[in-house]
Amino acid sequence: MSERAAAAVVFVVSLVVLSYGLGFGLDVDVAVVAGDRVLHGDAPYRDFWTIYAPGSFVVIASLFAALGRELIVVHAAAAAAAAAACVAFWRLLEELAAAGGRPASRHARVLVLAVFACAIWEPSPSFDSYAVPRVLLLVAWRDWLRAARGVDPGAWRRAGIAFGVAAFFKHDVAAYGLLGALLAVAVSVPRGRRGSGARSLLVGATAGGLPG
Repeated sequence: MSERAAAAVVFVVSLVVLSYGLGFGLDVDVAVVAGDRVLHGDAPYRDFWTIYAPGSFVVIASLFAALGRELIVVHAAAAAAAAAACVAFWRLLEELAAAGGRPASRHARVLVLAVFACAIWEPSPSFDSYAVPRVLLLVAWRDWLRAARGVDPGAWRRAGIAFGVAAFFKHDVAAYGLLGALLAVAVSVPRGRRGSGARSLLVGATAGGLPG
């Protein structure tokens, strides 16, 4: 099975599993209220105060505009984001196995993925500020590994972009992720490639964070 086919299977199966309980108590949380206000023209920090980054509010407002102001829309999007995180985690497991120099057992990866899916499952899932960054940080660390191994030097910048975009949704988590990636470059990448790797990460993060 090709990588794309495997990713598609992981997404579909994860979406089915993580959608269990989708309609259990459709809760209204801060993100939903803020997203509804953005839909009606309010701007975070100007018209209402929040300690959260605006990314999830903008996504929820866009979903409401496109699909209607129904709570099930938000919860379905949260389940889809969780399924996307499962795909990103699956691909990270593949990269970790490759970095270890031996083929990964598919059964072992399925077991680890099942544990991950159970950990992130929740009834009536909320599209909170972690929904998108969880995916982006997993993607970023996979790209970091590919670049560190020398398989794809351009992956440094893509990892940085993922960290930068994640900051639009969760400032602190994205900053911690980027700091960890830079520290990992300093301690685990050959000296001759440290400077270029760190610069590419920072350039990517700056470019990814500009829209926010």
